[in-house]
Amino acid sequence: RLAMYEKLIRAAHGAGFVQTSVRDFFDMARAGQLAGRKFIVHRHDIDTDLRTTRKMFEIEKKHGIRSSFYFRLSTLDIKLMREIEAYGSEASYHYEELATYAKKNRIKCPTALRARLPEIRSHFIANFLRIEQALGRKMRTVASHGDFVNRRLKVNNTEILEDPQLRQDCGI
Repeated sequence: RLAMYEKLIRAAHGAGFVQTSVRDFFDMARAGQLAGRKFIVHRHDIDTDLRTTRKMFEIEKKHGIRSSFYFRLSTLDIKLMREIEAYGSEASYHYEELATYAKKNRIKCPTALRARLPEIRSHFIANFLRIEQALGRKMRTVASHGDFVNRRLKVNNTEILEDPQLRQDCGI
């Protein structure tokens, strides 16, 4: 669907949309720069396919747009992430510690899983800081990965971020 994606980018440009990353949109909103403008915020969750990720990035560079690419631990490509950041787009973390913890520990009860949130949050912080250090840049946004375990237990990975101290400590 890369051809369709490029067609969307061209159409959005022709219709006067500002095409940007999550991080840049947030910064523009904070600076009061949204009024009277139309936006498309490009967010890509890199679940499996790094080859397609590279191709999407090349299309975006060709058209001069910025976007956000969120990498899972299983798809981390620090070299590509650094290229994305050097270009001016955003590369960050597509986290899934809650689901990972539930699977690893065979937890089938949402209450039991939530009781382990302090430990799960410590895993998130360790992973976040490790990626940030390898990237050599501050990551300011993250994106939750959905998993069958989340749906089965009716818990969302975003519960990790419901701790204001964690958000402050990580700068997200």
